[in-house]
Amino acid sequence: MGLRLAVVAGVFAVASHAYATPPIITHPDWIVKPGPDAYSRYFPKLATELGLSGYTIIHCKVRRDGYLSDCGVSMERPVGLGFGQAAIGLSAEFQMKPQTLNGQPVDGGGINIPIRFNAPPIEVAAEPVAPLSEGAARQAFRAVDATRAVDTNQGAYEQHAKQMEAMGADPASARAGAEAYRRASVAHRDDFRTAYARAFASVFSESELTAIGDYSLVAGDQKQANETFATVQAQIVNEYQRNVAARAHVAFCAKVPCGSPADVLRVWRAVDPRDAGRIDNPQWVAQPDGDTLTGAQPKLAGLLGLNGIVRLTCKVAERGDLTGCVVDEETPAGLGYGGAALKVTGDYLLNPIQLATGAAGRKATVRVGFPATPQTEPFHVKPGSASAVALARRVGTIEKVIETGRLETELQATDFATNAPKGSDSKVYDLAVDAYRAAAQQALADYIDQSLDNISTAYSEAQLQARADFAATSGGQAEQSRSKELALALRDAQALVTYKIRDEARAEFCKTHDCSVPPPAQPQSALSSAPSTLKP
Repeated sequence: MGLRLAVVAGVFAVASHAYATPPIITHPDWIVKPGPDAYSRYFPKLATELGLSGYTIIHCKVRRDGYLSDCGVSMERPVGLGFGQAAIGLSAEFQMKPQTLNGQPVDGGGINIPIRFNAPPIEVAAEPVAPLSEGAARQAFRAVDATRAVDTNQGAYEQHAKQMEAMGADPASARAGAEAYRRASVAHRDDFRTAYARAFASVFSESELTAIGDYSLVAGDQKQANETFATVQAQIVNEYQRNVAARAHVAFCAKVPCGSPADVLRVWRAVDPRDAGRIDNPQWVAQPDGDTLTGAQPKLAGLLGLNGIVRLTCKVAERGDLTGCVVDEETPAGLGYGGAALKVTGDYLLNPIQLATGAAGRKATVRVGFPATPQTEPFHVKPGSASAVALARRVGTIEKVIETGRLETELQATDFATNAPKGSDSKVYDLAVDAYRAAAQQALADYIDQSLDNISTAYSEAQLQARADFAATSGGQAEQSRSKELALALRDAQALVTYKIRDEARAEFCKTHDCSVPPPAQPQSALSSAPSTLKP
């Protein structure tokens, strides 16, 4: 009996040890920690809108490869904004030196990780300078009121508040933040009116402001007309891009191989089967999505309506991500597709099943395709009445629409010519630039005609007559020539008021929510996002 009891006790002891709570790691040796970009990606949207910092502690298990799993939130402040979930998302960016037993990696217990999310400081423009005279101030306010800029902007703030209601982990907190933002925007309505008036006065003289106000009053409320024009104009831009791509594609591909079926098969082919150490058909659990590929694609090649195919050789890292990638082949060659493919290799992650078979450290073939932008259906605007068309063309002549279009087209081509993508061939790329420039100049005439037809249908004849008369005055010419200067002044004015709204909304929100963030006991006691300056 004594022996039996001893055996039972021994089994119980072994079982108790097997199910004991894993040890807590208090001094982790981090191999990888998240950088500022990772903190920015996970930073809660509602907290960003309110300019709030956050602090969390998460508890995670440590896998034998040093990565974290089964993370949960132990503490979060402020609550309800999403900092806890942000920290859990961020946990995928950590890797520590694995715990070992007899020289072999083992699951390493648990760890508590304090994480601090620092709201970046906001860079705000200075208060606009007051107008030089009372007359200029009066006309500046008159111009702002006549253009209904305050009402338009108030509507934009209201729309933004509605979007905030869907942000945050807790619906009640999201509604409270959105309501605080909404009340603050209404409270600062006069501040916005003053900032906009000062922006106008910083760009135009008193007489020019008078002309702008007169025109806006005569033209009346053009909100609906402006929206109609903008909607149709977007389709006209698509038609212009389709036209340019079709023309440039034909011209370029007449001189340079543009990825024939044989070229595609050559680049996409399987590698030599004798290369047994290579993974030629990797299975991915993560890879770049369509938006990522579109963003990385050489811009000029995309505008030429080309498909790009690239084959890379990379090394598989321990986690399944890729390192040491090099370009093997690409088609069309010389336009920068190889360099674009290298930009997206960080989005690939090998399937754990393949990884478990010893893939780490081996070469892998990576095939990247950049599909051409889908072309829209041809689009043409039905012009307005004969008198409306005549007025629209008069406006176009006075405002130098044709000259402006030609200048902007040439500037775009020059920008392409002086900013060739990495890995491109200068001779091939120059041919692409020439093809684009010629196609854009040919398509420009149709684009301008359609744009003027759009004006003739979006606006009433009375509005067009007022615009034509105004465009011929010194005030109209000043508005046309200094439109970019005004846009910058208005942007800074709005940023200043938005900062005030955010500051007041945060203060109101924090009256009913605990927004305090505990200071770290020591400088390195909490992992922290590196603050970067942002503009509102």
